[in-house]
Amino acid sequence: MQTQSSTPKIETLVGKLGREKFIELLQIQNQFKENNLILQMDTAGLLSNRKDILHKQMEICLQYNEMFSAGESRNALMKKAALSYGIVDSLVKCSNSHAPSKYADMFSIPLAYLAKHCKGNIQEQIIQANPFPAFVRLISFVRSDKTLVDNGISAISYLLYHENIMVNETHPQYEVLSACNGIIKIFELFKRNTSKQSRDCSALSLGYLYRSREIEDQRMRQMVITHLKSLISDPDLDIKEYAIAAINCVSRNPVNLAEILKGDELAQVKNVLLTELKGNERQKKMTQTNQENKCHFLIAMLHNRKDDNLHNLIIDVGIFHVLLYVFANRELNLITPLLSTTFDEIVNNVDEQILLKLLNTNPFKALIRLIVHPNELICRNAIVSICTFLELGSGSSNSDQHPYFDQFSSSNWISQIFKCFHRNSSEEQKNYSAICIGLLYKNREIVDTMMKQQIISHLKSLSSCELECNSKAKKALIYLALNVDNRREMKRDGFKIPDYEDETGDDGEEEDNKVD
Repeated sequence: MQTQSSTPKIETLVGKLGREKFIELLQIQNQFKENNLILQMDTAGLLSNRKDILHKQMEICLQYNEMFSAGESRNALMKKAALSYGIVDSLVKCSNSHAPSKYADMFSIPLAYLAKHCKGNIQEQIIQANPFPAFVRLISFVRSDKTLVDNGISAISYLLYHENIMVNETHPQYEVLSACNGIIKIFELFKRNTSKQSRDCSALSLGYLYRSREIEDQRMRQMVITHLKSLISDPDLDIKEYAIAAINCVSRNPVNLAEILKGDELAQVKNVLLTELKGNERQKKMTQTNQENKCHFLIAMLHNRKDDNLHNLIIDVGIFHVLLYVFANRELNLITPLLSTTFDEIVNNVDEQILLKLLNTNPFKALIRLIVHPNELICRNAIVSICTFLELGSGSSNSDQHPYFDQFSSSNWISQIFKCFHRNSSEEQKNYSAICIGLLYKNREIVDTMMKQQIISHLKSLSSCELECNSKAKKALIYLALNVDNRREMKRDGFKIPDYEDETGDDGEEEDNKVD
């Protein structure tokens, strides 16, 4: 239970709320203290006393229902104050002390409002109080008032979801829900299909709970996964986001993944992505929406996950090649950030052998086309992918010149990358553009004096920072320093060239190729 010392500092609250609202909040906090004493009263005594206490407690719960369902900014402050004064713990205790009845429901409903849209510390503190048995009771019975059930399953769903949910570890609340028969009750509610909200939230909850865990019940596995896949196309963007997370969680088990991909699912994805945008504007928009939904489906499985088998399935069916075709041939303004992000997810978190297979398709022409795209994310993804492939294909020996230099030079692509470097866009685009040029000029002089000075200067600044691209910048400097003219420019201000072996993994045994 939180103590009063955990409440926000007075100066902070006055600054955020203004004095009038601050005084109002103080009054509410005092009311929380008084209400909590009433909620903690024992109802096991005389019947007359019991009725009086329950009546007071019911009035408090009605008050909290209205309070916790208020606007978002006010709601967050009220939730923090309620947690600080132990209201959540008291409501959970009251709910658990009653057999399933209107009284148990009475204490569970404000808990459900508290759990709605909660994040961060508020979410963690509510979970610590373990309100799940109370919510499971709310969803366990067929009720005339469907809002009770909707509130209960929504609360479960909100508490199970968090921003970092797409990881390999099994869900920490699986055992908690299993212990109170919650998983069975959630699936029963899903099958009852009393409302769209209850069915969606039931499927989402089960998806989160079965993260990296097989859904052993075959019927549950088929029904829940089918519904989650349908939610990828839901017009509600929040539901779509939650469905992506749920599919990501459940797909981390191979049996569940096989259910997701059964039949010719990936072939269907490829065919939809390959569909040309033609017809009237409505027809084009419909095709584009279908393609974006398929991208969401792929991202749902790929995000923050290393699974070489899954990547190979997606690549072998032809989806990588289709995306390259779209990038090379579709009008730039019709290439969306979602298509670019899907490509980025395919290229990320994969084994080097898979990247080599992708590099052998020579993806550069399509990607170079995207670095002039007006959308910053698309341009960023393209230049980062180019850099990834150039680094991988930089040659097997430290004395080699870059095998793709001639292609880039003859196609005027180096000039385009240098323009990307100069464009007033994100620092990330500028950084990776410089690295690309540094890699391409491996053991080769940058003849253009301005390019040489600016690229080397920028790479030197990157080599001393803590950005993710630091090691790539050092490798580019090492490659450039293999040429005496580049090395002279590099050492003009006493700069120490990074060690070859540390940054490239090469043993550097060839004496004539060591960098001094």
